[in-house]
Amino acid sequence: MTPATAPSILSAFVVAICLFVGSASHAQENTSPAQSPTDAYIPGPDPKRVFRLESESDLIQRMIRESKTGENPLGLKYPFVHLDYPPVSKEKFIVRQWDPLTEMVEPPYVCYRRLYFEQINSERYGWDLGLGHPLLSAGIFYFDVALLPYHVFTEPLRRYECNAGYYLPGDPVPLMLYPPNLDVPGILAEAAAVGLCFVIFP
Repeated sequence: MTPATAPSILSAFVVAICLFVGSASHAQENTSPAQSPTDAYIPGPDPKRVFRLESESDLIQRMIRESKTGENPLGLKYPFVHLDYPPVSKEKFIVRQWDPLTEMVEPPYVCYRRLYFEQINSERYGWDLGLGHPLLSAGIFYFDVALLPYHVFTEPLRRYECNAGYYLPGDPVPLMLYPPNLDVPGILAEAAAVGLCFVIFP
């Protein structure tokens, strides 16, 4: 064997080994069954079942039938259980004849006739000025007597008054003054009363 033929024998040996390994691996691949990429997934549902057209009532009825037979094609964890209600009665509805009832509802306010001699601070809110209170109360009373024509003819068409807007009895209300409002009919009536007094008692 010459030195020139040694590399050629070595290269031929390497080629032979490669061919042998390739043929063995090819034969090994052919022996295993062919698998498609979709075999690794769960098979999909039947298209006829998925794309079924039915109304809601038909769906409920079908689910009732399947729940009674134990059919569970989708493998649901909680099976559908539909309550069976009794059928609606076909008897004619009879209206009960109840006697009419009357309920008295009291309003949160009270309306009364106009008070011409009311002292709001003492009578409604309980103010007491001690020993001088009787003299002050008497003075307010005679002042109201002198202005009685004015109070009577002030807003002559309003003959009532309500406690709406007043404080409740017992509320901590400060001492306030309530001067009479200026009203044209009241002023004319007061002037006429004063003039009549001068005519009667010259």
